[in-house]
Amino acid sequence: MNIQSEKYYLIQKIIELQDTSVVKKIREMLPGETSSDDWYNKLSYSEKESISKGLQDLENENVVSHKEVMASVKRKIALLKYIQLKIAFNFKITNKKYNN
Repeated sequence: MNIQSEKYYLIQKIIELQDTSVVKKIREMLPGETSSDDWYNKLSYSEKESISKGLQDLENENVVSHKEVMASVKRKIALLKYIQLKIAFNFKITNKKYNN
């Protein structure tokens, strides 16, 4: 089926549609078309402000790379594991003192 035949077929199918939600979705897929119920329009003022601040931070290069965040998280996890082991070890020593 060539592109023209495909288009005519789709036009016919669209004309036969009764479900307005499907028509709305097709409209949103068209280039240059926007929906009045775009997700951004549903955001609160504070959410929009937060997005704007994030975009400003990005423009001002006030950002942290994914690599830096992951390194920081790994260090924190390692520290927490160390503390957990230390607590467990101290607990065992304390229990031995009192159980003997």
